[in-house]
Amino acid sequence: MLLRHEGFRSLCLARELLREVDEPALSIAAIARRVRAMFSQGIPLAAFEVTDIAGEFSRLTSMGVAFTRQPTEAGPVTLAVFADTCGNLIQLYQPAAARSAH
Repeated sequence: MLLRHEGFRSLCLARELLREVDEPALSIAAIARRVRAMFSQGIPLAAFEVTDIAGEFSRLTSMGVAFTRQPTEAGPVTLAVFADTCGNLIQLYQPAAARSAH
């Protein structure tokens, strides 16, 4: 779902936000404020598991994707974050088990 409000665009991928879109009392403006708040706090809107985060980081960087967080080990995962073209933060993560295989 693509939301447009006052020049603000956001792909609502988060399950929580999609549920709330169906609530009639929640306006598009309220959803836009929540998405902007998530971005300003560095909270990714969506996360995708990958099997080779270093390879994906290289591939996406070579295509012009600007990462806000380079691949970083964080306990049982390695994660990286980039901003998409709609102003959302997207997280890639690789579980430790997959990390040891590469």
